Amino acid sequence: KKHGKEPTDEVLKQWTETIKAANIDITNLGNNNEHLEKATDKKVEEKDEKKSEKEPTPEEESDKSDEKTVEENSATEEAKSEKKPIESEKKSEAENPEGKPDEPEGKSATDNSVEAEENNTSDLSAADIDDLMGIAWECLETSRIIYNKLLPTLAADSDDAKECKQLLSKTLLRLGDHSMETGKFDQSVEDYEKSLKLRVEVFPKSSREIPDVCCSLANAYLYASSED
Repeated sequence: KKHGKEPTDEVLKQWTETIKAANIDITNLGNNNEHLEKATDKKVEEKDEKKSEKEPTPEEESDKSDEKTVEENSATEEAKSEKKPIESEKKSEAENPEGKPDEPEGKSATDNSVEAEENNTSDLSAADIDDLMGIAWECLETSRIIYNKLLPTLAADSDDAKECKQLLSKTLLRLGDHSMETGKFDQSVEDYEKSLKLRVEVFPKSSREIPDVCCSLANAYLYASSED
């Protein structure tokens, strides 16, 4: 049909002759057209199904993005964990370039310094120790003489006088310790008592400076009494 009109007899005659020349069965044209339409519809459906399978839903896309994020985070963490041992090795090599063995754990720098001092002290002879004790006493005695001469020249209630008394008290405390080390317990008792008298004048009763001297004085009395 053309423009909704039936074909003319001449057109039908031409079509018939053309079909006969091509050896085409007119009766099967309708069936063939139906098969073609069905095949075409089937192909269209298959394409639609494949398209629907290929195009993920928004939920699937969000799940995939979440999975991708998790994988990226895990990969980043693995990379960091691999870098940490390398960085720690580099740091240890930088701190210890000569390959010296590490110090045992549990010992601080203070402990090591104390051990070094003890080792150095153990290497000293008795004569060396006596010489060092004599030098220490001379320094402390010189300080005591200077503070005793300086104190009367200062105003009684001035800050300078207070500081001078504190220093003199500390010097007397160290002189008492020196006397304890050398076995002069009576002299240590005298030095501790003078130190305590000055600290009572300068420091408040709640200060820890006062019981510090009291403890040393008690030990001096104990050793002095046992010596008698």
